[in-house]
Amino acid sequence: MVGFSIAIWFLVVVFRRAAAKLKNWTETASGALTMAALLGCVGILVHSLLDFNLQIPANAALFYVLCAIAASAPLQESQRRRVLRRHSLTIEPVVETPAT
Repeated sequence: MVGFSIAIWFLVVVFRRAAAKLKNWTETASGALTMAALLGCVGILVHSLLDFNLQIPANAALFYVLCAIAASAPLQESQRRRVLRRHSLTIEPVVETPAT
């Protein structure tokens, strides 16, 4: 019972921390990486419902690496990438001048 509650606590912590990074997951590399890691974790957990795949050390290691990636702090984005993204998202008004 204690082991099961610790496992559930671990999963809750991982998914809460990952959910905090998924606000704009399509716009940042950190968000996309978090989404991919979460999908991998969910895939392994769903597969674990029908099979005992986490008893294989390589599968367990992969699961914990994906959990660490999902729950880690967001990646720092370079200043240049932020400026380029900001300029590509701004829409400048088009001013038409009358033809003479």
